[in-house]
Amino acid sequence: MKKLKLKSWQRYALVFVLLLAVNVILRWISPDEEWKDGNLLVNLVVTALLTAGFIAGDRRHLKNKRYKDKVEELLKNKE
Repeated sequence: MKKLKLKSWQRYALVFVLLLAVNVILRWISPDEEWKDGNLLVNLVVTALLTAGFIAGDRRHLKNKRYKDKVEELLKNKE
């Protein structure tokens, strides 16, 4: 089976939609009435903040991976 390769903006949009769905479902099944009262704007803001954290972490991971690959290549060429 061929591995699906998403562009970064597609991956971030998918994470946003998944986080929004999880947020809505958790609020819906929550026994506390205060949590069930959350409107769509609150859900969107919370999801946007979580997605922003994911984007920051992903960019940092990709930057570190690039440097790690470069160092490994330089060490490999040195031998």
